[in-house]
Parts: sequence; structure tokens; C-alpha cells
Amino acid sequence: MNNEKELSDLLYFIHKGFDEYIKPFDGKGYIECFHYTSPEGFKNIIETNKLRFCDAKYLNDASEGQYLYNLIEERITNPLKKYNHRFVSLIKKYILNQDVNIENDNEQDNAPFELPSHYFVCCFSCNHDSLSLWNYYTKTINSIGYNLGFQTDLLSETFAKHWEQVKCYKVVYDKKAQEDYIDSILGIGLSNKWESDNEDFVRKDLIFYLQVIFNKMKYIFKNSAFKDENEIRFLIEMSEQDFQKNLIKKGDDEIKFYNKNGVMVPYLESSFDKSLLIHVGVSPTIKNNNIDQSIKLFAQKNGYNKITVNRSNIPLQF
Repeated sequence: MNNEKELSDLLYFIHKGFDEYIKPFDGKGYIECFHYTSPEGFKNIIETNKLRFCDAKYLNDASEGQYLYNLIEERITNPLKKYNHRFVSLIKKYILNQDVNIENDNEQDNAPFELPSHYFVCCFSCNHDSLSLWNYYTKTINSIGYNLGFQTDLLSETFAKHWEQVKCYKVVYDKKAQEDYIDSILGIGLSNKWESDNEDFVRKDLIFYLQVIFNKMKYIFKNSAFKDENEIRFLIEMSEQDFQKNLIKKGDDEIKFYNKNGVMVPYLESSFDKSLLIHVGVSPTIKNNNIDQSIKLFAQKNGYNKITVNRSNIPLQF
């Protein structure tokens, strides 16, 4: 690179590029977001007045992270893109190979900052009556599920008071939009910057920032097969050092665990203002006439006095 400004501009573009292209979502324009959950989850949220941010490594769709890496590989191996071979090899080594971290690589003496290694996610949908989501959350003996409708923008503000690093994103399902974003990051002139041997530190800094972006992006980009879920995700980044601190500490910031089919899943918690819970949705699988009253009484006992109960409009035959 010819001068420090060019390097500075590139680093800034990459580091800030994620929030420039995949802008954090402030909730404005969406009055409600809906958190689908099981009967046990519903009871726990109402009684504790807390929502869980689960370690993203344990999300329901095991292919999520790999989907992004497959997409990146498609772009960098596309013969029409003509990426520099050394650039492609470094992308494969440090981005596509998830077991290698440039921060811990012996070749990298000083990383710009500690790479976030843990992401905690709290998932919502813009869809208040989604058959695919009901299908997932009614896998109980009685086939019952609920969703909780929150005021989105105020919920985002509430989370931010507890977790300064939390950001809200709308999941991107459109493959063309995903490809355009990846191309914009990888094709901003980086590929032809890799030939000069005296600029190793520059190359590694750039790869480091790319690793930061793609590590986050893999939880925001999903296969279009899931587009009906229309997800909003609140994401908390955490370094390994902070993770270890929170693992042993007690209090609001501590890492807790719950059992998911025999797997102990790490999670964080965040309380919310009870006034932000607008309504409770009931899955189409429950027909009991007393459900509305029972939910309202349960909510009232726990300090929720203004919720409404909405039954699903999806017709199901038994």
C-alpha cells in the first residue's frame, strides 16, 4: 500500500463495513417482534421477567455457520472474480477453516484487538403466526406452544442498558443480497494488495478484520429456505477472556446453563420492562376454551396487567 491513509481507509471500511451494509435494526417501523417458545419457556419468562441469550453455537439450525462459509468459498473460487491466489489461500486458511484463529497464530504477534469468540443470540420473528415456528415449538406431549409479542424498539433499548455490546439485526435470506455484500467486502481492492513481502502485517490485519466480520455475519445470513421465519436477532459479542470471567462470576452477567436434549447450553439473561410485553400468542394446536383466561390470570399474578391473548388463525384438522 502506498500510504497510511489508504491502509487506514481500508481498515475502517472493513471494520465498520458490517454495520454499514447490514445495519443494526432499531425496531422502528415494526411495532412488535415475537418470541416463540415452549410452555416451559413461556412459564419461565413470565415468572422471572427475563429472556435468554443462548450461545449461538447451539442454535437449532446446525447448518447456519457453514452456510456462510460455503457462500464465501463460492465467491472466491469463482473464475470471473480473478482473486489473487495468495489472498484466496489466506481466506481459506483463516476464514473458511474455523479451527484456525489468526489471533492465536504464531505468525501474528500483535492482533489489533481480541477477537470475539462467543456470540449469544435472542431470536424473534416479525411474523406473529408462523406455521413453521409453531411446528418447531409444539414438539411437546400436548403439542402446545406460545409466542410473546414485545414492543421492538423499546425492547432493544432495554437490552442495551444491560448489555452495552448488544445489537439487533434483521436476518438476511436473499442470496443475491448476501453475495453482493460478500463481494463488496472482498472486492474493494484487497485482492491485489498481497504481493509485497514487506506488508505482511497489513495483510494479517486485514484478514483479522475480515475474520471478525464473517464470524458475526454467519449468524445474520441464513439459507432462503428459512425466509418464512422472518427473524430478528439480538446479538451479544463476547471475547474468550470475558467469557471465562462471566463463567465463574455470580450476578446479572454470569453465564448459566440449561439442558437441551442432554446438552448443557450456555446462556446469558436480560430482564425487560413488563410493560413491553404486549400480547401472548397461542399455537393452533390448543383448543381449550379456558386458555385465554388462564394466561391472563397467570400474567396478572406476575405483574403483567395489560396483555392480550391472541389465538392462531392457522386452521388445523385433528
